[in-house]
Amino acid sequence: MICIALVVFLKYFKVHIEHLRKTQDQTSAGRVALKFLWLVCTARNAVVVMTGALVGYTLTTQAWFSGQLTLISTERFPLPHPQPPNVTLHSVKEIGIGIVVAPFISFLESIAIAKAFARKDGYKVEPSQELVAIGFANVVSSFFSSYPVTGSFSRTAVNNQSGVRTPAAGIITGSVVLLAIAVLSQFFHYIPKTSLSAIIIAAVLPMVDVRILYRIFKIRALDDLPLIVAFLFTLILGIEYGVPMAVVVYVAILLYRKARPRHELKLYPGVICVVFNGGWNYPGVEYIWRRITSEIATAPNPPYSMRKTSLVILDCSAMPEMDFTIVQALKDECSDLQKKNIQCVLVNCQPQVLKIVERAAIKNLQLKTTMREAMELASEGEESMEVIVSTNSTGPTKSQT
Repeated sequence: MICIALVVFLKYFKVHIEHLRKTQDQTSAGRVALKFLWLVCTARNAVVVMTGALVGYTLTTQAWFSGQLTLISTERFPLPHPQPPNVTLHSVKEIGIGIVVAPFISFLESIAIAKAFARKDGYKVEPSQELVAIGFANVVSSFFSSYPVTGSFSRTAVNNQSGVRTPAAGIITGSVVLLAIAVLSQFFHYIPKTSLSAIIIAAVLPMVDVRILYRIFKIRALDDLPLIVAFLFTLILGIEYGVPMAVVVYVAILLYRKARPRHELKLYPGVICVVFNGGWNYPGVEYIWRRITSEIATAPNPPYSMRKTSLVILDCSAMPEMDFTIVQALKDECSDLQKKNIQCVLVNCQPQVLKIVERAAIKNLQLKTTMREAMELASEGEESMEVIVSTNSTGPTKSQT
């Protein structure tokens, strides 16, 4: 707690010093003193580590001290020599699914971290460039028996709090790590792990934004679900489970939207009209046709049941594309409608959708340019344009035209 308090104090004291340097005139000695204090506050993480190391050395060398500090190991590790990665069938089997999971988690974690700090500092991130950088770094590091390379939220937060602005800081960090492993391990031994933990905690805490839950809930409450799932699974099982679970939940939400396409269903005398308010994909095929039959079955006037219906119109003006599964479903449904002497018509098709439907050559399916042309196909005596019932995907509403 003392280390955390010291890091936070130096952080805010630096802001005060910068304010003094801009608003007050100082003597030469005053400018030197402020510059020195600014440097100490900027290097606050190093100051905390060095102070912790000094306290650790002092306590462990005193005979009267009977406590125990959790210090860094003094074991030296030889620097690896460059050599081709030793990839065998046995090693691949031993790693198993980790071959797929590790790169996936690595990329997701790196992008999540990059976008979090991009929003904070006001710059943009190109995911494709991040993917190339991570892949290149892992290819090179494989020749040195390295751990998988990825972004680290804690280390990125520490760098951000330390004033790092360019990737060149990675060169300095890597050089210090190599020196610590090869030469300085005996000096780093006295650094308490609590001081290192304090730096990470103090750097990460400002990134915790609880208010975002309310902002997301205010805009669209369902989007809070992946965030909560990611937080809980990461907290309990770790980030290697939290991130994939959040992705699974979000994909499930997307699939549910696809399976429930937005549309408006209108019933005219002898005519069923479905107006799509977006795309139509295979998961939503059964839902649309089930709604057509159920709405007709529950129509307020028996004469407009499915047996009396002679025309089904699908308004595709808002449908940007159509895939093979939709075409196949149209073939099946048009065949069923033909057995009941019901025609099916597509109207207002966009050019790319029109080309696909024309190549499919679906029986009992006609293409019309406007809704009026389609309504003219209705049987004799059913030419009235009065809307009897209008319903959408959220429930029935009454309207007239």
